[in-house]
Amino acid sequence: MLIQLQKDKVTFSGPGTFQEKDNIKALAGARWDGTGKFWFLPRGDWTAEAIGKIFPAAEVIDVLASGSQITVPTVSTPDGAIAGTNIAPTNSPPLLPIKKSPTNDKSGLSVRQLTEFVRDTLQSALPEIVVYGVVSKVRRTTEGTVWIELADTTDPARHVQTVIWQNENLVARELIKAGFTIERDLALMITAKITVSKNNSLLLDIKTIIAEYTVSKLAALRDQTNERLKKEGLYDKNKQRTLPFLPRNLGVITSDSGTVIHDFRASLDEAHFAFKLLWLPTKVQGESAKREILAALKYFGKSKKIDAILLFRGGGSAAELSIFNDYEIARAIALSPLPVISAIGHQEDECSAQDVSWKACGVPKDIGHFLAGIVLDLRHRYHETLAGITHDAAQVLGQSKQLFQLRTENLQREVLYQLKKTSSALSGVQQSLPPLLAQTLVRRRTTLETLRREGDILCRNLIRQRLSSLRNAQQLMSALSNRTLGYLGERLRSQTKLIASHARSTIKQTQQQLKSAAAVIEAASPEQQLRRGFAIIKQSNSFITRAADISTEISAKIIFFDGSTDVSVTTVDKTTSDSIKEWMK
Repeated sequence: MLIQLQKDKVTFSGPGTFQEKDNIKALAGARWDGTGKFWFLPRGDWTAEAIGKIFPAAEVIDVLASGSQITVPTVSTPDGAIAGTNIAPTNSPPLLPIKKSPTNDKSGLSVRQLTEFVRDTLQSALPEIVVYGVVSKVRRTTEGTVWIELADTTDPARHVQTVIWQNENLVARELIKAGFTIERDLALMITAKITVSKNNSLLLDIKTIIAEYTVSKLAALRDQTNERLKKEGLYDKNKQRTLPFLPRNLGVITSDSGTVIHDFRASLDEAHFAFKLLWLPTKVQGESAKREILAALKYFGKSKKIDAILLFRGGGSAAELSIFNDYEIARAIALSPLPVISAIGHQEDECSAQDVSWKACGVPKDIGHFLAGIVLDLRHRYHETLAGITHDAAQVLGQSKQLFQLRTENLQREVLYQLKKTSSALSGVQQSLPPLLAQTLVRRRTTLETLRREGDILCRNLIRQRLSSLRNAQQLMSALSNRTLGYLGERLRSQTKLIASHARSTIKQTQQQLKSAAAVIEAASPEQQLRRGFAIIKQSNSFITRAADISTEISAKIIFFDGSTDVSVTTVDKTTSDSIKEWMK
């Protein structure tokens, strides 16, 4: 790392700066220059000796003490300047010293001489060079050699072969510490020694790899993708989608390798809910990852049976996760007609795919927790609502029960009152029935006796009247002349017969009336009532006419038509008039 103490500031640049960034940030006023790609802090009272004690491995130059102005060397690239290189900017390339040809005659150079001449010339002119590009191919041998084809960032057809002969972990240690591995599509900046390979092609022998370049490129890719989507008005497009009230049908986009799918399922199962998962096993890193991810997003976007899309993968290096900063993938997520829930890498990892998703989670199992939380929350709210309804229903039921009980008690009192009233009336009727029947029988007997006496008197008076008439007629007939005596005698006999016939008819009618009255009296007599099936109950020489008069402590006698029997009274059933009518049927 190169530390320069200038007039107004102290700058930190070159290889090794990335590893010392935490120590630099701990210094008061330290800041990052995004344009020049170097750290700096106010000069203040800093001296070369003081800052050298903090960073003993760094090269410290006090510009003011040396009397010359030194600037941080940079490489101007289409992507921005990277600090800490040892070559001049591309807009002022240095003049390379050309060695003298090994021969001056016209015999020429052999191929070996030519390649050695070119190699020596380049090595003398550029003993160490900084080169940046994108890894297009990587091949590792069993001997530990790593062959890397580095392509130009703007023209991939132009590439150069580089090599790490041995100990990749040592050469790329700063890159590995930053979480990267050398793989396809990784942006690299290297310091290398130029040589010529056995097949006479240019070969760069890698000495160190500048991790700051890779980190800044990947960070810039995310920012570039997000800014581009914002300018197109697509950045918040997916966030405007609506997640269903209860998302049940879920489209899953993730790899079929590793435990990430099992971790997701375990967290999702916390809800104990029948989620329906449609899983499209998809590569999430490598050459075909981008194509498969885009195809899966397109497939689920056209589906009418999916409620949401879940895109997630486990942890990985920054290079492995860099595909999720790709513009096309981020744009496909933003334009998806379904809400996309994503979780890429670990909690601290960030990418454009998560930035534009409907919801971004820290790790894949957080997606399961989120969806399970929806179900658990709905279930909790359901139980709370059900408990409220049950409580309200219990209150209403209690009030209804009290009202019903009150009305039942009122109805019972009213029924008892009516029953007592009816029972009292029936008791009165029952008490008055025997005397009334006896009075009716007496009146009928009196009426019949009166009719009989009146009939006798009427018959006797009628007979007297007829006899008187006969005597008068006899006297008249005696007084009549003998000439009319026969005629009158005949008339007298006719009248006598007529009177006798009328008297017989009258007597017969009177007798018939007397028989009818006697039959009525006879039918109402106790003997006839017994013949009809009724019985007479006596207890203590008294006739029982109602149930209230029966005592359960004294035996009673029941008199039937053809005999009697003694009974012992155990219970008394006070029946109503309706029950009596039923018995009488």
